[in-house]
Amino acid sequence: MKPLQWVIEKSNGAPGSDQHLAHKLEFALNPPPIFSSVLNWSKERECSLEMFTRAVKERDWAFFCKVGNGFKALKENDLNRSLEPRCFLFLAYDFLSRNRTSKPAKNEVVALGKRIWAIARLTRRTPKLPLPSDEPKLGKKIELEIGALPKQNYTRLLKDLGLDDLPHAKPGPKTTGPIRRR
Repeated sequence: MKPLQWVIEKSNGAPGSDQHLAHKLEFALNPPPIFSSVLNWSKERECSLEMFTRAVKERDWAFFCKVGNGFKALKENDLNRSLEPRCFLFLAYDFLSRNRTSKPAKNEVVALGKRIWAIARLTRRTPKLPLPSDEPKLGKKIELEIGALPKQNYTRLLKDLGLDDLPHAKPGPKTTGPIRRR
């Protein structure tokens, strides 16, 4: 699975699901302003209105239950409010890969993902990237929150996102013993 595919299915629902139906209806009937001004959504809007009209005429309560379940799933899987660690790992990977020529290392993605996750837990919203430089008090809270994050199997989470092929960090210089200061 590609990283973007996981994010799309998480936020919009898998094709054929109630969540996906609700997403299609919502997008057709209430497109974000940026899309409605650029693209012509009249066909999608017309199809959605026909579905609703047919369901009302036939008193198809199952259709409205399906749409209701879909909207519930959309709300539960809203990536802007989610505290799901894979969301933060994806954000970290996306940011790091857009801002360099080589693939980011696993430890870089995990470190930034943890930082984003900690900030989201503290502020109850997903922070914008790049992250602002921390004020001393906030920086300390973030470090404490990173330490308090639930234990995760980051290798498995990266695999779920299709990021198991990321390189490992290059090892640092080898030392033969404790470093002595003069």
